[in-house]
Amino acid sequence: MDIPRQFRGIWNSKFVRFSVAGGIWTVINIAMMWLLIDVWHLSGWLGSIIGVIIVYIGRYYTYLLLNAMEPKFWRYVSASGVFSLFIIGAMTVAVDFLGFKALVASVAVTALSFLLKYLFFKRIRLISP
Repeated sequence: MDIPRQFRGIWNSKFVRFSVAGGIWTVINIAMMWLLIDVWHLSGWLGSIIGVIIVYIGRYYTYLLLNAMEPKFWRYVSASGVFSLFIIGAMTVAVDFLGFKALVASVAVTALSFLLKYLFFKRIRLISP
């Protein structure tokens, strides 16, 4: 990827690359949750499971493409599984039990999950310093 000279120092930050990939897939995730749950009227648990699976795979390959993460697929699967379950559980509670719209709930749940995931990935060395 050819980056202009003035942005190379910033781009070399793993957090920035992780954030770019995460940002792209966060927007996709929120749009899918809104479409699946609010527009197509799937239940919170079903819509979030479908969304998480699609985002799970796409995010991994985007992290690799941007060199934001080490190519350790099974470590990614096991670590991300925890966050996927968190998203599914939180979306189910927020949408099905508390009555929030998926658009609102998915923004809050995804943002919290993103920050926690970055810190956890650094801890287990999926993201090298």
